[in-house]
Amino acid sequence: MDGWVGLPRLDGDATAVYECALRQDSLDVDQVVAVLGLTREQVEAAAEKLKVLHLLRPKPGDPSALVAVSPDAAAGELLAPVELAQRRRQQAIDGIRVDLAALTSVYRAARRERGRDAAVSVVPEVGEVLSLLRNATARCTEISAIQPARRRTGTLLSDVLPRDLAMLERGVTMRSLVQHTARYDLEYQSYVEQVAGYRAEMRTLEELPDRMIIFDRETVFLPTPGNRGGAAVVHEPSAVQYLCGVFDHLWDVALPFEGGAAVTTTISDLVKKRIVRLLAEGAKDEVIARRLAMSVRTVRKHISEITQTLGAESRFQAGVLAARAGLTEYESTPD
Repeated sequence: MDGWVGLPRLDGDATAVYECALRQDSLDVDQVVAVLGLTREQVEAAAEKLKVLHLLRPKPGDPSALVAVSPDAAAGELLAPVELAQRRRQQAIDGIRVDLAALTSVYRAARRERGRDAAVSVVPEVGEVLSLLRNATARCTEISAIQPARRRTGTLLSDVLPRDLAMLERGVTMRSLVQHTARYDLEYQSYVEQVAGYRAEMRTLEELPDRMIIFDRETVFLPTPGNRGGAAVVHEPSAVQYLCGVFDHLWDVALPFEGGAAVTTTISDLVKKRIVRLLAEGAKDEVIARRLAMSVRTVRKHISEITQTLGAESRFQAGVLAARAGLTEYESTPD
């Protein structure tokens, strides 16, 4: 099992020698040397790789002769032990998870007996939060998540894509709310394309509250203010129901991530109108950038265009003129 990691990779010489072996009753090194123009040492080295990969094996009745084997047969011989070990590992993991899950009710009962409120658990350590998230992810059938301005901390969408695809293939339903600016992010575009066809949907809004992840409408993870990486885990039914209602409201007014030029234009207009409202409120460029998940440079570009359109001489005047023109009034998001 452990040796399979160090298997040699097929190279040009090995592939060429394999093709020659397929045309022979058994591998004739001298003939292969003549046909390929390789040295005898190169052919023998390639043949050794093919033997390790089970693509060459001793001929029945003549152990000194080597014959070519189909790639499917070779793969079966090589991978069968690995796949068996993986199945056993997964069975062990599933067994441990079931055993530990059975203690959840005991754990909560014990906490209640000790006078602690198990309805909301504050978990300050990021390692424990990640462990709880992994466990919830492995058991859930539905996830609803609010993912506001994505902070680039080294974790990319491509890193979590295999995990998400595994959940989707298991039949998990996923709903994600992100901000309009995600539509212009190539990584988000690629992610949405790759989860298309599964029970996954992403919608966007100009602004979002802080991050929230809801598992099976029973458990909610919320970030803890001032403790990056910590989380409050909510189990209390009334609180969970309220938070699910907040998510559902935002979901209903959000726009599907998919869409053509018309949707893109609508979203661009919505973002600009939100910038106008924030300008009228006196928000600084950095605050607008943070709330709308865009760079300060992009915000300043939009402000410059808005100022020119309104014929204003300053950002303050642009906010005043926008308010007088009714541009700061809230509108319902178009269907």
